[in-house]
Amino acid sequence: MATRTAITAATQLARHSLRHGGRRWLATPAGAQTTATGTVAAVESTGAAQGGWFRRKVWLPTKQGFIDMVTDYKDVFVDMGKSIVKHPFRTMIQLSIVGGLVWATEVCPTEQDYNQALRTAQVELSELSELVRNRKSHDFVLPLVQLYNEGRLRFVDCGFFMLVLQRKSPTTVGLFREQYISFPEQVARLPEMVVDIGFNKHFFFLKRFMHDYDINEFEEY
Repeated sequence: MATRTAITAATQLARHSLRHGGRRWLATPAGAQTTATGTVAAVESTGAAQGGWFRRKVWLPTKQGFIDMVTDYKDVFVDMGKSIVKHPFRTMIQLSIVGGLVWATEVCPTEQDYNQALRTAQVELSELSELVRNRKSHDFVLPLVQLYNEGRLRFVDCGFFMLVLQRKSPTTVGLFREQYISFPEQVARLPEMVVDIGFNKHFFFLKRFMHDYDINEFEEY
């Protein structure tokens, strides 16, 4: 009885397959079906593997790094808020120092600023007669103009201020012995190499010597 029931169910399944295109399925070899099924499975597994590599190697590390960065910044700001409440005076001093350093860096003069200040001083002196021109101002500015034109001035940006140094020889000289200065020699010659010090878009020595450039100290009344 059970065998007859199984045969009947198999016959009905075969008829259903024939009605819905089962002829093609019956005509397809079993090996071909296995190969096609394996190909589809391989493609699906390859796509899943590629998606998994991108997720593990790119997305997850990037996400974790961003989360860590946000967490660190949050901790910094939380600690800063606690410090402000607990030590307001010390925090105010620290913020003032940091703000001052940032300001000094922003207003640190450049070579272009020195060139402009030097040319302005030269023009102002040239517009005066020798009877009223300050000799000290003239003797200080004119040699600097010559050194700058010869390329014998070196500008060292120290972040908060700038040093203007006198070179041993012009930059156009290609000899190594003329350009190279050992470190001990640089330290020993540093005081005499310093031409000017720039801070806050001003140059101390140039400003000092140009203070009374239109007053002749040796003028006879």
